[in-house]
Amino acid sequence: MSKIINADSQFLNANAKIESIPDFVLSRNVEWPLCSVVIPSYNYGDYLRETIDSILAQTFSSLEVVIVDDGSTDLYTREVVQSYIGIPRVQVLLKNNGGLAAARNSGIAIARGKYICCLDSDDLLAPSYIEQCIFELESHENVGFVYSWVQLFGDESFVWETRDFNIDVAKKENLTSVCAVYRKSDWMLVGGYGPKILGGLEDWEFWLRLSQLGRCGKAIPVPLFLYRKHGKTMWDETAAKREKLMDHIRDRNPGLYTNKRFLKKLTKYISKPSAHYFPSRLAKVIAEDRGNKQKKTLLVVLPWLQLGGAEILMLDILKGLSQEYDFTIVTTLSDTHGLYEGFRQITNTIFHYPGKYNDAKDAIQFSLFLRYLIESRQVDTILGSGTWHFYESLRDIKSHYPSIHIFDLLHNNASGHFISSVKYDAFIERHICVSDKVKESLVENRVCEDKITAICNGIDNKHIFYPRPDVRDQLKAEFDIPLNRPVVGFVGRASEEKRPFLFLELISKLSETQDVFSVFLGKGPLLTEVKNKIIELGLSERMICMDAMPREALWKVYEVCDVLVNVSAIEGMPLTALEAFATGCPVAAMQVGHLEAVIKDGENGILVAKDDFDTLIHKLSTLLRNTQQLSVMRDNAVKYFSESSYTLEKMVSQYKKILQGEFSEVI
Repeated sequence: MSKIINADSQFLNANAKIESIPDFVLSRNVEWPLCSVVIPSYNYGDYLRETIDSILAQTFSSLEVVIVDDGSTDLYTREVVQSYIGIPRVQVLLKNNGGLAAARNSGIAIARGKYICCLDSDDLLAPSYIEQCIFELESHENVGFVYSWVQLFGDESFVWETRDFNIDVAKKENLTSVCAVYRKSDWMLVGGYGPKILGGLEDWEFWLRLSQLGRCGKAIPVPLFLYRKHGKTMWDETAAKREKLMDHIRDRNPGLYTNKRFLKKLTKYISKPSAHYFPSRLAKVIAEDRGNKQKKTLLVVLPWLQLGGAEILMLDILKGLSQEYDFTIVTTLSDTHGLYEGFRQITNTIFHYPGKYNDAKDAIQFSLFLRYLIESRQVDTILGSGTWHFYESLRDIKSHYPSIHIFDLLHNNASGHFISSVKYDAFIERHICVSDKVKESLVENRVCEDKITAICNGIDNKHIFYPRPDVRDQLKAEFDIPLNRPVVGFVGRASEEKRPFLFLELISKLSETQDVFSVFLGKGPLLTEVKNKIIELGLSERMICMDAMPREALWKVYEVCDVLVNVSAIEGMPLTALEAFATGCPVAAMQVGHLEAVIKDGENGILVAKDDFDTLIHKLSTLLRNTQQLSVMRDNAVKYFSESSYTLEKMVSQYKKILQGEFSEVI
């Protein structure tokens, strides 16, 4: 007996036998729209427009919004709802108040999509939510409903990490968010959402009934659903009468609670999602939905969109290429993605597809997702940077698309990504390095020099990073920094490779002999520990610790600092050093990465051997006591940058040429 039920054409009946879905049900499946989002609304006009905007901002347009006004008594809500009458891709249904379940059922009844998503009128969806849910539905034969983690916002802020549907657990607690995406045909088979008597547990009971069709439920481990918490919600009211409501759920689902034979057979069918297969039908629908685009699509693969130098650099590059390309971005690791809104300014098409490092199964699934993006977005060029999943997918991608152009951006020669770049060189058309040192290392590892291009990082020295010495005292007052004290700064991620605790030790040592002040700016996994260490070392009164600052205001930190310190264990060509020089701030660092190419020891900064902590402290202490030398170094820093080629304009120009195949034109 097969343990896989095809959710598009089969279901499990009450006797635990596989049946074909009746033709009259399947005939309701249409090609457009692909998905209908049903929004029941009752007196929530203040939030409704924002909710609808989040739907219309999804990564594809083959969807409709069905607004069901459930007898709102609030005049403003009625006005908002009625303003959508006649709007393309929006249906409006006005009805007498009948409760949430009845409103959903009424909206779904007129919905035209193959897939359904019910969204409350005060909640939001991330732009990729529906497409990623449908991708999972279309690429697993037995998956019947898909949902993501949930980000609460408003009165509370935390992430509910939903899980793949497990029938034993789901009988006792809800595993599935309210806005899971599922087939309309399944809604018809189970008879819609349950009666009002369930008082807020209708969605939970609905998922239980869907599962009894032989449907698996799958969670996407990224918070793509945004649940607004404000005031007393229906869930709060439901919790108080939970036991009584659970009795109703048991009564409506005897197959799960009293029929052991049925439950045993059902469990065999839905114990786990079936293997991935390529969703060619969905790729074709999305490609047609996007139509003929004037600009090419560049597929960009990154580990995350965190507040780090590599990601800031990529954002600057893509901004510079935005006249020539549309972008589809996919990330491969779980993260808070602090730069997400920055990337949203250049593209709405951002997918988070987190996986496990060094997991062969994950690599295969990620490769399948990349293939889907290539076909649905008609991609002919990929730019990858610093992610294991990207490298592991290259063989498969090249086997399916031999003519696709693959570029790899390398930031340093001291990471596993460098090793992967060498390992998969045969599938990479061109290696782009941020420094000649990385290029030399590739050549030493037998990568053909003709396949390598070094493009130095560049910064915006016209609009953001340039000297403003006249406002230095004003800025110190703004940051509450004493005017007569030397200031040492740290700008970077609070992460292991940046060694923030070594910086704190340096400040502690300097403070033993000098009245030095410091600025720490960095967000990352070690930030809480860094703040605790600042207190432990007694540095709270002589240090400002900030976890974030808008890029356009970052110059202020460099301007108030007499010296910027870099004690990283691993570096490429750090943007912070270039930004500091352009602003007129000397840099003190240990020799890692390509810093020796930009720091001239004793002229525009201090450079010591890697891990030579004592020499760094000695030279820095001496410099901070010599205000005249500091002033000369400031001037030298500006002069050095003005004579260099580390500008954003030149860097973007070189990337344009590389991506267009003009390799010989890049110098």
